[in-house]
Amino acid sequence: MTGVGYGDAYPITTGGRVAIVLGAVFGGLAFISLMTSEFLDSLKGTKQEHAVLSAMDSLKWERTVRAFAAAWGLHNSKPNQRNKLSRRVTKAAHQFKRCRKRPPMHAGKASHALQINGLPDLVSNQVESWRVSRQVESNAVLDSLEHQVHKLENSLQALLH
Repeated sequence: MTGVGYGDAYPITTGGRVAIVLGAVFGGLAFISLMTSEFLDSLKGTKQEHAVLSAMDSLKWERTVRAFAAAWGLHNSKPNQRNKLSRRVTKAAHQFKRCRKRPPMHAGKASHALQINGLPDLVSNQVESWRVSRQVESNAVLDSLEHQVHKLENSLQALLH
């Protein structure tokens, strides 16, 4: 290593060769450390990017804390209250799912009503009729499901006794 690449002048003594090898090692380390430092500095974001990331982290932690609080509240609730809360959550999830699957309002009826009654009446009438029909449908489905579950519970109790 100490005799390659120097041309006509190269170290002859052992001490000179050791000095050249050590210089090459330390020089290489210095070069690699400078390159690594510059590369890592180029990866650092701006203050705005850091602000966005910290805001996202705080939102994530806030959601986690809310989930823990809800789990703790459910754990501390009484069994009857827990069943009632579970049923309410299931009903709300079912209503949301059914609402998502519904087709959008028809444009023809909406534009006709807009010309006659105006926008506030249109919106309130459409929303109210939609809410009532969804509530009736959801309650009917949930009642039938609760009835089926009750029948299953009774049949299981009859089998166990």
